[in-house]
Amino acid sequence: MLKSQLAKLELSTQHVIFTPGDASDFSRDGDITTSDLEVTVVNTSQQFASFQLSLYIQGQEQNPDTQWYQVEPNVCAKKPPGDRTTFFISLLKAPLPAYDTTVTATVEVVSPELSDLSLSKQLYIKILRPNKTLRVYLPVKDLSVYPGSRVRIPVLLYNLNPQPREVTLRLTGAELDWFPEGAVQTLLIEASGSREVEYWCAPPPVPETLREVRTITAEVNDRDGNTVSARSYLEILPFGHTEFCMTDSQQTIPGRSAVPLRQRLLNPSLFQSKRKGTAVFPYAVTNHSNIHQRVAVKIRPEELRQEDRIDARVIVLTPGETGEGSLSIEARRPWLGWTRKRFLEVAPQLTQEASQEDTEDITVKPASQVATLKVSPLIPMWLQLLALLAGLLGVWLVWLLSPRLVHRSPINSVALLANGDSVISGSRDQTVHRWQVNRAAWLPNVRRVRPVSKITAPDTNFNHAVRVVEHLPDNVKEVAIGLDNGEVQLWEIDPPTRIKSFLDKNNNRVFDVAFTRSSQHLFTGYGSGNVLRWSLSGSSNTPAQKLYLGYSEDLSSAISSIDVIEAPGQNSLVAIAGQFNRLTLWDWQSSRAYDFLYDWSSSQTGIPPVISRHSYLTSIDVAADTPLMATADSLGFITLWDTTQMRRCLQEQSEASSSNASGNQFYIVSRCPQAQLEQWQAGRQGSAVRDVALTDNGCYLTSTGDDGRINLWLLGQTGQLHRQSPVALASFPNASLNSVDLHLTSNNTVLAAADIPGPRVQVYRKQLSGHGCQ
Repeated sequence: MLKSQLAKLELSTQHVIFTPGDASDFSRDGDITTSDLEVTVVNTSQQFASFQLSLYIQGQEQNPDTQWYQVEPNVCAKKPPGDRTTFFISLLKAPLPAYDTTVTATVEVVSPELSDLSLSKQLYIKILRPNKTLRVYLPVKDLSVYPGSRVRIPVLLYNLNPQPREVTLRLTGAELDWFPEGAVQTLLIEASGSREVEYWCAPPPVPETLREVRTITAEVNDRDGNTVSARSYLEILPFGHTEFCMTDSQQTIPGRSAVPLRQRLLNPSLFQSKRKGTAVFPYAVTNHSNIHQRVAVKIRPEELRQEDRIDARVIVLTPGETGEGSLSIEARRPWLGWTRKRFLEVAPQLTQEASQEDTEDITVKPASQVATLKVSPLIPMWLQLLALLAGLLGVWLVWLLSPRLVHRSPINSVALLANGDSVISGSRDQTVHRWQVNRAAWLPNVRRVRPVSKITAPDTNFNHAVRVVEHLPDNVKEVAIGLDNGEVQLWEIDPPTRIKSFLDKNNNRVFDVAFTRSSQHLFTGYGSGNVLRWSLSGSSNTPAQKLYLGYSEDLSSAISSIDVIEAPGQNSLVAIAGQFNRLTLWDWQSSRAYDFLYDWSSSQTGIPPVISRHSYLTSIDVAADTPLMATADSLGFITLWDTTQMRRCLQEQSEASSSNASGNQFYIVSRCPQAQLEQWQAGRQGSAVRDVALTDNGCYLTSTGDDGRINLWLLGQTGQLHRQSPVALASFPNASLNSVDLHLTSNNTVLAAADIPGPRVQVYRKQLSGHGCQ
């Protein structure tokens, strides 16, 4: 098949007229919407084939970079034999830089499937003179620049006249000071020539240089009044920063306007209403950028708590504007504890006013600031400390008023040593303890003594109940301990060391012991009615002398209490108190005993009580420095005796008595009214007074007994009861107390040691003014 028979080429016209436009050199203005030439190719071969169309000028080299026409489609799809393909050719610009002339072009068709195809036709293109002879072209249509930077704006100028032209080029659309080299230039362009000119645009770095898109127009005119222009677009990019400053970064909840504590205490419901508080953090924001901004202040979510409430007003700022706002946070206050300190990272969030999109190109200086929030508890710290101190004080008081127990059973006897610094206590629990006395005025009575040592081997007891303890008059470091089995032991108290023991197998239950002032003789009284004298100077363990207070061998008089009466130049007497209200004075040196008639003649009780085997003189005590003796009985009476008068009565009535088997002479003193100084009811409702104690000067007397009271009685110079008596030291209702001892210090302070329920030992301190007795 011939080459010309493979395809057929048809042109819609062979003469095309082209008029160049104003926008570029010999180019057509605007978009091309219609074609200048239609070319139809018919597949006349016997196979499928695709075709491609090209257009060239004879004698001109093909340059793909200077495309002066456009073909649609560029390559057609494979067509079956006999099918047609239409190509549309549009001229973009003049193929040659000339006008008022006709050029010859060739339309050529090729096919990849038909290698032997050679098909072309000639085409005549007439280029007319353009409407305007001046042309201007901005090759870069979209420009962008940051304020403070520069951007190059190239401009192309064309003179289509046959003569040279002087033209004026002016750029508009931006402020004149944006063009540091000027916005207007005068140029000479040769005939049918062109010039390329460049401008530099430098927007200033100030907020007034707003972010926007400006239209830059290049306008050219000559002396003949010809004017042409071209446009491009200049985008001012985001520029600058935002300054953020917290004017007060430390706030406290509650603030100064909180409800005072006094009102909250009066109205507890205010506590709940003030459980939450609000802190307000003021801040200032300055927009140093070229964008209208919406500023919202945020706190990092991980720094917030679930109950926190945040409120911050959005500020809208124009470029260069400064605005003030506040961030408020509502937080819950704890009830107790200290002031909590919370650190919150506060950061502004920038969005554009128009689109409300995040502004990513503008930075914040600083990016964030730390706010310090102090949350105070509802109950102030000072009140908590006060409550804590009160609690500690309460615990201390409980400790102070509840000392540890030392004895496990009731205490039978207490002895306050002569110097008033120690107390010795003996108990039914078979132990004896020494207590240290503190005379400090600020101490409560319950804490006035503390246990120091146990008077026995560390891990053993006496194996028998302790009935009585008594210290030696001339040695405060030694004590006598009377046991329930009838044994009496002498002990060194510091360190605890047993010195000697006395035991008479015929007697049991030592009820009381007494020493002579020289500590050479020890007297012991027993429940069997015997009083024994022991010599401390020798090594013998047998009694040196014995007195039996019994009406017969079958009827004895149990001994309750004994003491020694001594006077210068006279025999010492042992005062004995016992069963059947028996009061006996034993002149052991003369082996004589005197029974004194004990009655209630001065008690104003009316009918005297009946004396029986249940009637006891329970206690007896002698003042060491005065002729005064005190006795107590089971009916609650205390009687004061003048020992000088008692000695006188002994001498007057020493003839009337009989002797017993032991050789002791007994005398009955029926009447000695001048010896009995005072008598009064001390026990409440007739309850027994169990123990009495006198100071050495005879000015003070203390008593205790079954009514649970510990009383201090003030005595006159001659033994009369003072009107201020009694002074109550302590009272324990429904309790029975057994023992009391008394000591007067050099500053007229009374120390009274007694057993109290618990069982415990307690020392009472009483500072008394003078009452006429010294």
